Amino acid sequence: MIKFKDILMPEACSNINFKIGESYRNRLGWYEVLEINGNHMRVKYEANGNVSTLTIGDQKRILSNILREEKIIVIEPKPVTWIDKARLVTHRYTRQTTGNHYLYIILLSQVNGKDPGYALYVGETSKTPEERFKQHLNGYKASRFVKYYGTRLLPELYEHLIPLGREEAKNLEGEIAEDLKQHDIPTFGGH
Repeated sequence: MIKFKDILMPEACSNINFKIGESYRNRLGWYEVLEINGNHMRVKYEANGNVSTLTIGDQKRILSNILREEKIIVIEPKPVTWIDKARLVTHRYTRQTTGNHYLYIILLSQVNGKDPGYALYVGETSKTPEERFKQHLNGYKASRFVKYYGTRLLPELYEHLIPLGREEAKNLEGEIAEDLKQHDIPTFGGH
């Protein structure tokens, strides 16, 4: 069986042409493409023999994220046009408490298949931002936006606010997410 090559140029991730009979991988493991029909493909997982129908666009993004996590590819990002505005918004806030909770902000890319499709995700956690980001990517209590589109943490937007008390972290999560949205910055999270 032909195995998908793990070393790709950045542009190759979004231009993958899945082929019947070849193997690729996602977060559930290696699979062989059995059939392609439009934007869907029927696949068989090697580990357990299960057959599933997958969306091609989603599989391209997942594979790209896996390779990025493994540092197999380096993606040269396009400029985030509104990042300075986001920095101004978040730096208007100051912390009033100290505790063991953290606010974090993640840069999302290719949201809903758009290129570059940048957006932000605002969250709060009792873990460190780095630990929580890894949990999202691994699917543990994950936002689907972070799991599929998470690119990197943006500590320059939140590090002046951490650590926080629990209540303040929860309040700031919502306030900052709403403020970013009010400034026309695509933002998710902030529950």
